Amino acid sequence: MDGKVILTTLVVIVDRAKQCVLLVRRRKRNWQGYAAPGGHVDFPESLMNCAVREVREETGLCVKNLKLMGVSHFAGLDCGEEYLVFNYLTDTFSGTLQPGPGEDPAVWVP
Repeated sequence: MDGKVILTTLVVIVDRAKQCVLLVRRRKRNWQGYAAPGGHVDFPESLMNCAVREVREETGLCVKNLKLMGVSHFAGLDCGEEYLVFNYLTDTFSGTLQPGPGEDPAVWVP
């Protein structure tokens, strides 16, 4: 493996009462559209701490009781990087939606 491996997290937040999930709008050149909140793991941060931090930074919400649902792998052939994405699910959250600096507001989607 010649490329760099990047660890990231994504957190699917479910509002079971409203039957919605929370999505954020990505505007990065190589990753545009709507996705669950998440981002890069900062060394020596744990995967779980990264997931909680990224949700707070992107949405203003505090999440708990995260369940690891699986790991995705993809290669960025144009940049020589590989990504391992640790996918979490939770329905336990508190706080008020507030976008982080430079972020679009998150939206609840049925």
